[in-house]
Amino acid sequence: QGLRLTPCTCSLLPFVEPLPMAAHTRCGEFLEGCGCTTRRGDLTPYGLFILGAGIGAAAGVLIRVWKELLFCLLELFWGSLPAALDAAGWSPDSAFSLVNFFWIGSAAISVLVGLLSVPLLDSVPAANLGAWTRHLHRSSTGTVPFTSHSGVRCISLDWVGGFALLALLSALSGASLGPEPFVVIAPSALAGAFAAGPLKQGPQVARAAALAGGAGGLSAFFGLPVASAFAVLEIPDMDGMPYAMEAMPACLVASLTGAIFGRSLFASKELLGDSERGFPGAMNTAQGEAGNREFGLGALLWAAPAGLAAGVCIHLLVIAIKSLHHPVSKLRGGDNGHVTSPTVTRWKRAALLAVVGAINGGAAIFIPGSFFWGEQQLQVALTRGCEGYLGEEPVELPWLYPGLLRHSLPSQLPSHPCGASPLSASSMLALFAVKISLILLGELSGFVGGAIYPTVFATACLGSAIGAIPWVTSLGPQYVYISTAAAISVGLASLLNAKTFAVLFVLVLQDKVPPNNTSAQLMALLFAVSVHYLLSRCFIHKFPHFNMIATQEGRQDLNSQTLSRTMQRDAPFGLIEAEESFRDAGDLHAAGDNTSPFNLGGSTRSPASSIDDDDDEETSGSDRSGRSETTPQADEELPRGSARSAGARSA
Repeated sequence: QGLRLTPCTCSLLPFVEPLPMAAHTRCGEFLEGCGCTTRRGDLTPYGLFILGAGIGAAAGVLIRVWKELLFCLLELFWGSLPAALDAAGWSPDSAFSLVNFFWIGSAAISVLVGLLSVPLLDSVPAANLGAWTRHLHRSSTGTVPFTSHSGVRCISLDWVGGFALLALLSALSGASLGPEPFVVIAPSALAGAFAAGPLKQGPQVARAAALAGGAGGLSAFFGLPVASAFAVLEIPDMDGMPYAMEAMPACLVASLTGAIFGRSLFASKELLGDSERGFPGAMNTAQGEAGNREFGLGALLWAAPAGLAAGVCIHLLVIAIKSLHHPVSKLRGGDNGHVTSPTVTRWKRAALLAVVGAINGGAAIFIPGSFFWGEQQLQVALTRGCEGYLGEEPVELPWLYPGLLRHSLPSQLPSHPCGASPLSASSMLALFAVKISLILLGELSGFVGGAIYPTVFATACLGSAIGAIPWVTSLGPQYVYISTAAAISVGLASLLNAKTFAVLFVLVLQDKVPPNNTSAQLMALLFAVSVHYLLSRCFIHKFPHFNMIATQEGRQDLNSQTLSRTMQRDAPFGLIEAEESFRDAGDLHAAGDNTSPFNLGGSTRSPASSIDDDDDEETSGSDRSGRSETTPQADEELPRGSARSAGARSA
């Protein structure tokens, strides 16, 4: 009877005999009666909401297992192993000090990443968010391709296993790149393949499931419900959320179940989410609480210059990454104009990564807070090395053996009390410059990771430096707070063009919000991000090198006229039949009714902007000035003046 959902149980359980057709029919009728599917077997928004809850839970468990393995290896390699070496006689006071383990260990793991990248990395269809975005827009299935196997071979998970290994080793090496691509792309690909394969859904439903998987994975690792949903919805397009109409409910519930199954179930007595970061000027001290009651228009206006300072720095970082990508790519064994043997490519990558790994470790000898991707070290950047911005105990750095910190900055030594002297503004600027440089090296050298949390750490350092300027401090703690919070939000918006996510990220992250200040902080952050978008969008329009993710564009499968007409039929989102409607020659286009300003299906990039898989986030030839017009077509002939014409006029 054309029901698409009913065979899914049999396809997932190969050792069970297929159900009789009568049972299939009853199952399909039950799902349709509950409102989960249409008569054609397509998922409705309610059905996709239920599927999103399950996808988020599955993504949460998957990412939790991977995260536990990563944290265990970090503790073992950077904590237990140096402690054992110290006990064996290689002490921090020896001629060749134990602190050299920083650069030796980082270089050794980096070499391993380079050696394994051929062929593991080359087999990954989407190793960064740029490639993931292009698959969402252009793939015939609406998601990253994934090949499932039967029997014991299903354990290999196709390319996901190699991707997980490379992302784990890159994070273990201490590189300034986070695991964001893996925790988004892997659950997204699995969820999309499940929807397109066993559930036999169309590309719109599969894409929505893929977005839900990405939201669940991101929320599971970082504990950012709601914010993670907006992240995956905003990344595909710099101007909005093109797939929010069908995917928003599934992404929201997936971010919730992802956080529950990825974090809360394993620590049921701890605070839900990740609101554990104390921001400067927002503590519940007498000074902070009293000062923040005057969070008025002046603080809102101050958010714009504080945020723009961080935005300019991140745009310059993006320009540097894109300008240097091709020259460095030749050193890695790619884009050299001739075929190179896999062995030569493997060792070229290993050599380059070894040098960058040694640089990462060398910087960590003196500034250990710059090591790793910055999530667990973020308090160092927020409150200048201390637990509180007025000066308290030093921040305890995770995973690192104390003997490795012998030559680090004084305020980061476990035995040194911060007192009333946290790191100065100049020290925070130095930490910002070091972190930005390490992000640049990590992006260019070929580590498998993303720059979201490293960018948060770097911009938090810059914001803390601005807030530590005496005349800013004299204005009140609300100005100190907004200096850091606006810098983080605008920095994220500059990197990803994800404006709502950038605002929610800070609000979800902070620990203590002074009474009656939530709406004031929200207004200030939104103002800073909006001013940045107002000023930067025209530059990105003319200079695509300002944009990190070159594959951001409007959706290609829908425009306003098609939406209006498909809404009148029995389709789950008003979208499912859009692909069929393109095949007919409708009379709306012939009538010239194709000038709607809300051309949801128009491309914002020229055809010349197509780029290779490994070049999505570093190069861009996009020109978002032209919006192609797709022609809405009909799958049935209707007389003029009928519901079709009325729908077109309403659109």
